[in-house]
Amino acid sequence: MPELSSFYPGGAESVENGVGAKDYQYFTSVDGASFQLSEAGATPLSLVNGWTNGPDNTSNAAARIVGGVVYLQGAVSDGTANLITTLPPAMRPTTNVYVRIVNLCGTFDSGGLLIGTDGTVTIHDFVSGHPECLVSLDGVTFVQSAAVPLTLENGWTNSPFGTTSASFRNIGGIVRLKGAISTTSSNPNKVPFTLPVGSRPAVAAFIPVDMCNATPGDLLIGTDGTVTVQAQGGTASNAQCLTSLDGAWFANAN
Repeated sequence: MPELSSFYPGGAESVENGVGAKDYQYFTSVDGASFQLSEAGATPLSLVNGWTNGPDNTSNAAARIVGGVVYLQGAVSDGTANLITTLPPAMRPTTNVYVRIVNLCGTFDSGGLLIGTDGTVTIHDFVSGHPECLVSLDGVTFVQSAAVPLTLENGWTNSPFGTTSASFRNIGGIVRLKGAISTTSSNPNKVPFTLPVGSRPAVAAFIPVDMCNATPGDLLIGTDGTVTVQAQGGTASNAQCLTSLDGAWFANAN
């Protein structure tokens, strides 16, 4: 099950397990985890539906765009509906984007955001009384501009639920994936695509991604560029109907 990481001023980090068992003692991946150093230069986001800023000494909800990548930051709480905010026109995706959010409240599981082409940002596993106490936006990113297409294999297909085709960008040695995929295969563990030489990790990378019904999953990216999809909890159907690549990134070997 997913672990929830918290970063504090001074550099301290904690790991919380979403179900109470100490899975983090066996394996905790920090691939794909990131945060903004400050609110300076970011555009504040106007909240709706009762959402408020800065629970548990976090920063206010904000966004910025750098090099064709949109970065969200901050945290919100106490909302009464799934719509949290709307991104300004310059920061909106051209197709629907599903991204994983690492931290909800306390020891609750992680969830997912749906960012629409109209800029609306909604938490798509919203349940009254569940995630409203803290929804962290820190680490949420997506590639806005055009990327290099990826060739799918083993029965995987592109663009479920109004998303875009699988692609990637290598920006200064950071490989960022884009789009979403699905499959009718009974075995979603088959490799959906292979990254080209020059855009592969130096060591295996485990990266959290969003799947159907806001369920968590992971991408295992090997040093040979092969990508394997893993549905946490072994629920293959969640990986089959949607495996989002948006928000997944790693530092490559070169």
